[in-house]
Formats: sequence, C-alpha cells, structure tokens
Amino acid sequence: MNQHLTLPPHISIRRATVKDKWEIQTLLLTWDDNRQVANYNLYILMTWSVILVIVFIYSWLLAVCIFGIYLLSEYAFKSYNTFWVIEANQVILGCAELRNMRQHSLLFNVCIKRKYRHQKLGSYLIKHIIQYAKKPLYLGCYQELIPFYSRFGFTVISPNLLSLEIQFSLGLNQGNPIIPMVLWE
Repeated sequence: MNQHLTLPPHISIRRATVKDKWEIQTLLLTWDDNRQVANYNLYILMTWSVILVIVFIYSWLLAVCIFGIYLLSEYAFKSYNTFWVIEANQVILGCAELRNMRQHSLLFNVCIKRKYRHQKLGSYLIKHIIQYAKKPLYLGCYQELIPFYSRFGFTVISPNLLSLEIQFSLGLNQGNPIIPMVLWE
C-alpha cells in the first residue's frame, strides 16, 4: 500500500469536464470484458433507450420531445465533475468516478482503455483519487479485481454491514456478482 508511484511526465490526472462527457460515456460503454457492467450511468442510458423506443412507437412527436429533454438534461444539469480522467497529450486514456457523500465516498466506473491497460495507469488514478475521498471509501468490484484494490488498502466487507443506500449504489441488490470493498483510512 505504501509503494510510491511516480506519474510519467506525459501523463496527467484531472477532474473531468462537460467536454469529456462523450468520451467518458464511450469508454464506459466499450470497456467490454464480456460481462454486464453494474453501472448507474449505463442503467440510466439503457432506461432512456427503452423509454424512447416505446414512445417512438406510439408517437414520433412525443419521442422527439423526450429526446430533447434528455439532451438538455445531459448538457444543462450533468457536469461530470464527479469524474476524474487520466490523459496523455490531451487524449483520455481512462476515467473513474468519485462521489463524496456527507460521511463516506463511493468509487465507480474505474476504466482504462484496453490498449493502455497493464501500464499502471489505473493504479495512478486510484492513488490520486484516494487523496480526495472522504473515508470510508466504498467500491464494488468483481472477484478477480480484489487483489488489485487490496494493494491500495481496500478490504472486502460483508454487504450486511452496509446501509441499504450503499448496497443499492454499489449494485449489490441487482443479482450481480459484485463484491463490496472499503478503505477505512
């Protein structure tokens, strides 16, 4: 956990901005390890897609209005300021989402583009984000990622010890094989 990582000179980590929205969405939708992602943003996107298809069948005009409202909400209300991106030469290589709540933080959507994996970029991003998180910091991950997150001090925690709000946020109640982890300090 105390290993010191030095970010290569051409790599930087920064808060995401609205202009990063489409790249982040594309990254999250295409990271694909042949499994379903328990992702709140993906859930919203899929929900809207289903709603739009149903509405279009009944009324083209109504579908256009709802789609317009969706686009307006994406641009006007969603700032993506909970995301952090890691980039090289102004090209986003990966992202992660940190939601600071009143008494804890939640880490979501840690994703590095496939061709940039195994270069410690995810480690740089996690170590950077931990500095800005309120502790305890919770995340949900697949079984095979437990050793990765354990390197940063995260430990597996029983879902029964988590509030229903945190369980739901991490996607634990949705039948996914997600393991909750926590970083206390």
